[in-house]
Amino acid sequence: MLIPAYTIVDIEPNIEYDPENPIYRLHCLRTNASEVIIETFDGNKSKFPSGAFIAGALYDILIKKMQFNIADSSFKGYKFKSKPRTLDI
Repeated sequence: MLIPAYTIVDIEPNIEYDPENPIYRLHCLRTNASEVIIETFDGNKSKFPSGAFIAGALYDILIKKMQFNIADSSFKGYKFKSKPRTLDI
């Protein structure tokens, strides 16, 4: 069963998002031209090279904070009332 997003937010670099109202899905609006670093609520940080996020693609990532150059990357975040099933894997 698909669950519609109830809030779509602009992802801004170096902003910590609320663990009580997390962003579960990342929508890439412009392919990243430089490195992107994503931190999750369990403390993991992952680095992604340029071109790793493709414009138009959706990524199921529970985001705490992202670091990226806003001049060459653009993202939206989707918040849901309950966790999407794709993150149960």
